Amino acid sequence: MVEVISVFNAAKNYLRGHASFKIRGDEISLSSSSFVNGYYNLDYTHKTEKQLYNELVDELQPTDVFYDIGANLGFFSALAGVKGAKVYAFEPNPLTFNQLNQNLDANNVEYQLFQIALSDFEGKARLSRGRGPNPMAKLDENGGYRVEVKEGDSLDIPKPDVVKIDVEGHELEVLKGIKGILKNTRPVILYEVHSHQQVKKIDNFLEKMGYNTELLNRRSNNNQHFKAEAKK
Repeated sequence: MVEVISVFNAAKNYLRGHASFKIRGDEISLSSSSFVNGYYNLDYTHKTEKQLYNELVDELQPTDVFYDIGANLGFFSALAGVKGAKVYAFEPNPLTFNQLNQNLDANNVEYQLFQIALSDFEGKARLSRGRGPNPMAKLDENGGYRVEVKEGDSLDIPKPDVVKIDVEGHELEVLKGIKGILKNTRPVILYEVHSHQQVKKIDNFLEKMGYNTELLNRRSNNNQHFKAEAKK
């Protein structure tokens, strides 16, 4: 009977989009409103972005400031928070933002959320949301949502020690919007690149900013994860 109840509870959590992960001795627990946009998304992150979150754990020190740019449901924000970092999470998608808030509350982390997109300009832009079991939002002139856009340099918040960027092809613009932070604060940057064309552009930009870049891994969909550190 105990085993049947356990299987039932696991199935219930699965359908509700709930998932828990133990990473380096710490557990994070996250949810979404449905299986399709929740459990699959979280489990996909856990399986395919392992190198990225392991680098995050290695780089973070207690009391560090962490920027999660493109926070989605909060996998990286929750992980950074349980490790002791102060989290500043940026997620413009209105369909994700409330759940992100609830997930960070559920993990008892210290955080501040911003329902804005970061870029290299300030104003308004449109956001589209992809289809399929792992839908991601991105800035798109044909998108159905109108969102606020800011440059990261303009924000009156503590400067980061570690930055994670995953914004579905808009990474270079985000980096240009934090040029002052890159120049003066010199954070470690963990980022995903969604096209081969973008790799060289981002490498060239970070080289000019005094950073070395390192390829962490290539995913099956040809997206690539990188780490950038200021030159010594």
